Amino acid sequence: MAHTDQADDDDRELAACDEHGPGAQSACTAVTRNHLFHTTPITGQAWLRILGIAAVTALVVAADKRLHRPPM
Repeated sequence: MAHTDQADDDDRELAACDEHGPGAQSACTAVTRNHLFHTTPITGQAWLRILGIAAVTALVVAADKRLHRPPM
């Protein structure tokens, strides 16, 4: 397999990510995964919907547990 200029650039970017610690490394691998799998990051609006649904679900489960608790 031929080594291309793009591969050299990718190698340099990954090496730079390693130098800046786990946070930068995680961000760099996320960008690489997005490129590899042709995906995009989740938008802020989508995260708010996800968190809202999770909060409502947690409240429903808590209410159900409280209402169906065995008598003491």
